[in-house]
Amino acid sequence: MLSFPNFTHFTVPTTAISGGMWDQIFGVYQRAFEHSSQELWTSSARIIQEHATRAWIEASQSCMTALAENAASIQQRAFTDLVGAQQEAAAIATTEMTKAVSGH
Repeated sequence: MLSFPNFTHFTVPTTAISGGMWDQIFGVYQRAFEHSSQELWTSSARIIQEHATRAWIEASQSCMTALAENAASIQQRAFTDLVGAQQEAAAIATTEMTKAVSGH
């Protein structure tokens, strides 16, 4: 029959494990957490900044496109109105010249 050692009376000497060991272990985990936490905040802030900048640029470009299209549309209508006014003015001038020449 095999005999196994009896560890029921095993005690850890208090001088073998000091509070310093737990401070060191805590420090290791704390540094790992601080690094991950800092990286999370930094990368999140960068992503938010990039998306906000991209949205601002896209909005500005969209606005400039809409303004340019609006100006072109109004310019086209103004030119059409000017051509119509020129034709009307020519008709008035022709009528008045005809009256002046014919004496009516």
